[in-house]
Amino acid sequence: MPKRSGLLTSLLTLIMLVTSPMTIFAKNVYVGGQNIGIELKSNGLLISGTYDVKQQNKTYNPKSNSDLRKGDLIISVGEDRVNSLNDLVTILKEKYANEDSAPITILRDGITYKKNLKLIKDEFGNIKTGLFIKERLLGIGTITYYDPENKSYGALGHEMNDASYSPSIDLSFGTIYASDVTLIRKSKDGAPGEKIASINEDEILGEVTKNNEYGIYGKYTVNVDDYVSLEVGDKDDVKLGKAQIWTVIHGDKVEKFDIEIVSVKSQEKQSIKGISFKIVDKRLLNITNGIVAGMSGSPIIQDNKIIGAVTHVLVDKVEYGYGIFIEWMLEESNNL
Repeated sequence: MPKRSGLLTSLLTLIMLVTSPMTIFAKNVYVGGQNIGIELKSNGLLISGTYDVKQQNKTYNPKSNSDLRKGDLIISVGEDRVNSLNDLVTILKEKYANEDSAPITILRDGITYKKNLKLIKDEFGNIKTGLFIKERLLGIGTITYYDPENKSYGALGHEMNDASYSPSIDLSFGTIYASDVTLIRKSKDGAPGEKIASINEDEILGEVTKNNEYGIYGKYTVNVDDYVSLEVGDKDDVKLGKAQIWTVIHGDKVEKFDIEIVSVKSQEKQSIKGISFKIVDKRLLNITNGIVAGMSGSPIIQDNKIIGAVTHVLVDKVEYGYGIFIEWMLEESNNL
């Protein structure tokens, strides 16, 4: 009987391990706080606008004359894929220099269409298309953690996008770079401020392979020997009261600032805004007046554990902000 009981217990334990949600107890990660530049690219070139081009006393605009509009994604010219502005210029010069138009494939609202792009030459032989083109989305944010188990990182704590790109356009891959904060534009109620930062595109920190509502994730490729390793805090242990955020307000120096957690939501599945907090650090308030854009991803530390990351500001009360539980971010980076 004891042997059978032990076997049964082992089998039950195995079943529980297989069927229970992922746990992260006693897991350590390297804590971030560093400012980063984030570059995201789509599988094509975004038409960010159109302009008038004069030709023989006539005016041409792709929006009205060729049914090309802001938000369209140019996927290819003829049989050639285009992923950069240089691709587009090179293809047009090499293959369509003597043509009045070029066949293009665009993505619009998730559907591909074949169009003709009119090509207008000026007196110097330069080709004008009437299109403003965007080849990437560039911004700044904050690294939350580096996980040594799978060499992955998590950052931002929310999705990176802008209104130019429709939801049908995939922006889930790119690069992160070193970045220095050069200026802080203070927040005020109703008008959140921002970090102004330089981006060093010669210093690549890693790749982006996932961009969703819980942050950006990918592989981190730099040395982290000087990073601080802390235990991951369970969301159920997060409590009201004192905590810190780690972030950069000048240059590349990560600093620690006091906050007060004022509300904690009970969440059983991935969600945002699980933590509500108020900045109480007088020095930080003097510099920023509250949460500013660029702080997203700043790790939240309580009881010497990393428990979450800054995600949003309360627009009408900018000294208040929201955070995502670190568990939800680790679920994303564990599934790259």
